[in-house]
Amino acid sequence: MTNINDDLYQFIAKELLEDDHEVCSQFSEQFDNEIKEFIKEMTAAFAAWKKYDVKIENDKRRAYVSAFLYNALTNLLASTKLLLIGYSIPSGNLVRQTIEAMCSAILCSAETLQYYEQIDRDHFAPHKAVKLLLKNHKTFNIDQKAVQALVKLNAFYHKFSHSTLLTLAHNMSFSDLGRTYLGPSFDNEKIMAYQKEIKTRVNLAKNISNVCEGILIQK
Repeated sequence: MTNINDDLYQFIAKELLEDDHEVCSQFSEQFDNEIKEFIKEMTAAFAAWKKYDVKIENDKRRAYVSAFLYNALTNLLASTKLLLIGYSIPSGNLVRQTIEAMCSAILCSAETLQYYEQIDRDHFAPHKAVKLLLKNHKTFNIDQKAVQALVKLNAFYHKFSHSTLLTLAHNMSFSDLGRTYLGPSFDNEKIMAYQKEIKTRVNLAKNISNVCEGILIQK
């Protein structure tokens, strides 16, 4: 290996291979109550999913519903963990996947719509799930405004899948102008944004519980 800056090499290797607990500790100290609330809501959501999962028997449609719900839950958990260890951009991308998986589960739950058959043939586009739910909201007796809010939220987190101004800003320090982050970060000037992000994830956990308890378990 030639012409390699050894200090820079070691710095990148450290960021890649070593755990950094400092950022996570900062999040934990700042948002202790919010994190505990998220854990409580995720516990309830996993329990609600389990009640549905044990009822799928040999029903392929129900199996798809359960799989999408589980995908939503694991994505939301991973998203929140990434946020709390300082990786906001991939964390946001997983929120989008959480929303799409939850909406796909709802769509699959209605046998009359036959979306599960499209999924079985791999002809279903998950990125369209939120708008499809808006189109079919009356089938599930879901308030239109609630689905419109999901459409808006999904559009926001779509930005985390591309090199937008939003994702560029996550690499910049607002506390120390001119500084950039490589690896995890906690920026005191982004406290309000972090709080909003955690609240969004708490609400999504509640939504998944509601999907299981209020819509899917009854089918």
